[in-house]
Amino acid sequence: MVDIKKTIKDIVEYRSKEKCYLIYDVEGDFFIIYGSKWRIVEGESLYEILFSFLKDKRRWSFTEKRIIRDRDDNLEEWQYLNRDVEDKIIDIDVLFIDGEKAELS
Repeated sequence: MVDIKKTIKDIVEYRSKEKCYLIYDVEGDFFIIYGSKWRIVEGESLYEILFSFLKDKRRWSFTEKRIIRDRDDNLEEWQYLNRDVEDKIIDIDVLFIDGEKAELS
């Protein structure tokens, strides 16, 4: 298990609007950063979909469609990235960018 603390600003320093960041933290929660919005996913249907992706049971294209649907259907759960949020520290276990596992340093 990887144990790396990063701020959201560090993770998305070179973020483009098209990128999707899927972060699985050491507490077992998922953070999603998609374009200019982000959310925490804890113990709901989207969590199960993301966990299945993490365990290679689902394709990224399917997972990304569900993330986009969640963003469009649950706008109250999604927040804009701002300076307060960018300073939030996440204890990362696994990081994916657009479905590809990213190296952490």
